[in-house]
Amino acid sequence: PFGVSKSLKNGGLFPSTFNVAAKADVYVNATCGEDGPETFCKPSESARCAVCDARSPDLGKRHNITNVLNPDPSKWWQSPTLAKGDRFEYIAIILDLGQ
Repeated sequence: PFGVSKSLKNGGLFPSTFNVAAKADVYVNATCGEDGPETFCKPSESARCAVCDARSPDLGKRHNITNVLNPDPSKWWQSPTLAKGDRFEYIAIILDLGQ
């Protein structure tokens, strides 16, 4: 038919993909270690535990929410542990795309 692109005739039109979150602002209502050092454990065959501290000068102990937008696998966001109370059972993460 008139006006139908060749790519559409061949199975569909797929726009290029991109990460919409790359320039977004991200917020969370709780982060591991925001009130001082906190021990957290990663589930695995043998528990691997470490300390997070959002205020530490050691960047390796900071696991802030902005890390979710960082492609570096050594950086991540860590929620508080449930050992600090059941108020941390539900965490709100807000991704503001600025739209």
